[in-house]
Amino acid sequence: MQIKVFDNMQTNVLGIMNNNIPDALHYYDDNFYEYLMGGSYTFSFSVYKYKDGKINTDIDMLRVGNHLSFKNGDDGRMMKIFSLTENITSISFMCMDITLELISEDTPKYIANTSNSLATYFQIFDLQLGNIMIGINEVNGYTRKLAWDSSQTKLERLLSIVSQFDAECEFKYEFYSTGSLKNIIVNIYKKNNGKDIQGVGQDRTDVVLKVGKDIENITRKVDMSNLFTAIRATGKDGLKVNGISLSEKNEDGVEEFYLRYGEQTAFAPLARNLFPANIANAGTNGDTWVRRDFETEYTTVAELGAYMMQTLKKYAYPLVEYTVDLSSNSYWKSYNLHVGDTIKIIDMKFGTEPLLLKVRVKEISYSLSNDNIGTLVLSNFVELKSKVSSDMYILMDKLINDKTPYLSTISSTGSTIFKDLTDKNVLSVSLSKGNESITQDATITYKWYKNDILINTDSTLLVNYNDLDKDTNLIIVDVFKEDIKISSAQISLSKIADGISPINLFIKSSNGYQFKNNIINTTFTAILYQNNKEIDSDSTKFSYVWSKTNADGTVDTAWNLAHQSSQKSITISNSDVSQRATFNCTAEPLS
Repeated sequence: MQIKVFDNMQTNVLGIMNNNIPDALHYYDDNFYEYLMGGSYTFSFSVYKYKDGKINTDIDMLRVGNHLSFKNGDDGRMMKIFSLTENITSISFMCMDITLELISEDTPKYIANTSNSLATYFQIFDLQLGNIMIGINEVNGYTRKLAWDSSQTKLERLLSIVSQFDAECEFKYEFYSTGSLKNIIVNIYKKNNGKDIQGVGQDRTDVVLKVGKDIENITRKVDMSNLFTAIRATGKDGLKVNGISLSEKNEDGVEEFYLRYGEQTAFAPLARNLFPANIANAGTNGDTWVRRDFETEYTTVAELGAYMMQTLKKYAYPLVEYTVDLSSNSYWKSYNLHVGDTIKIIDMKFGTEPLLLKVRVKEISYSLSNDNIGTLVLSNFVELKSKVSSDMYILMDKLINDKTPYLSTISSTGSTIFKDLTDKNVLSVSLSKGNESITQDATITYKWYKNDILINTDSTLLVNYNDLDKDTNLIIVDVFKEDIKISSAQISLSKIADGISPINLFIKSSNGYQFKNNIINTTFTAILYQNNKEIDSDSTKFSYVWSKTNADGTVDTAWNLAHQSSQKSITISNSDVSQRATFNCTAEPLS
């Protein structure tokens, strides 16, 4: 394959790499890697520094920042050289999809005031840089009211927007005849639902892989650590799925997923029968569902219901991942598969009854210079036939008992956005292993960090407004069992100054503010107001410090020292004033 090398501006052709041309620069140990996630790809390769005993000067064109352009089937590719590693005899290069340049710029935290389209969010964050434009947009008619409580790179923000519109994306490239880049097209598709929506890629269920029969050189990974068979979710402002009924059947006409009218929970009955939460209750009236709860920003019942059903279908069955080595099965390339494509797998190794899965091409890696080197990574979305053997139960038990990792999450008693001096939040950790919630274990300890600084070792963490020293504060908790770190979780807490009403202090006098004939007897009371309402009436949130300034402008140090432990109210008499004086009060939040 011929690869053109451009300068850092993608305007001038510096040379070519082509292993079929003797005088061209040759490359080896190359690996082209395509990812479904984010529609991105990478390319690595090496070149020898010497040719015929002399330094090969063609290598000079391969500088960090320069670009590579080539055709890969019907698709054009443009890569940027991001890094290199050099030794005495060779240089190895790592190149990335040029859309990954979006990682070099940040986008700020943002809270939308209105519901906007995906294209509008792209404009707000200036994601359509230069020649980047939206092509296919299957969610064009949808709007969302989105928020981000921390900054992100432009690429992270782009993928976050796409995800929150329940969509997937891919990047396509248009080139001039010279091979230089013309446009980058971002195609937006509705997210694959395992049924009638494909998303990125094509429905290639005409391709059937038989594990254990046709293909032996394959690695299989089965994981049920995130499996659940029931889901309950709320939308924005506590929206619930009232008044709708949803049901989906499998290929045999048996109801596989449902949400009943008037209920808040969606269920996967067939998956529950295969993977009950409590095996002792199986076949009884006991609760055998594994339920997960989610909070979302959906604003309509229809969107919330669709999200619940889609999420349930994704996690109701074990996640099975297959890695197919193409080195001995090069005929697979004749199918011309791409990331996102959906195919079928018949797994003969799950006992007497084969397991039929619908899987998507998650990743593809191959060599541009050697057709016999390549790998497919395939991942299931939903099980088509709900059949399982005793061997599978044994496997799942082993995963639960031996392989399932500890999972931790941070819950809070209040908002993650602090707006007021009196705002506080108590953070706590929920720890689980598989489907088991761990509530009491004397061997479990915690370490809380704020912005990478250790601040607490208790099971909970109290956070006050004044504890936050940055606009966005990353709180991390590491969980230990017998001094061995088993899990970690994090949460971002934001401190917002904009829109906060000021706190005003008013001094009330019981007997006026001017006194004559040396008759002085009054009580001063400090009163705090915010949003036209009194706060701290019981004097539990603030401390009050009184001070006196004489008529000549000097500070009455002796009086101030004598009254340094003053309270919300203070009594003034003749002994306190021998001449004209001014009394002041300041309030400070209690820690």
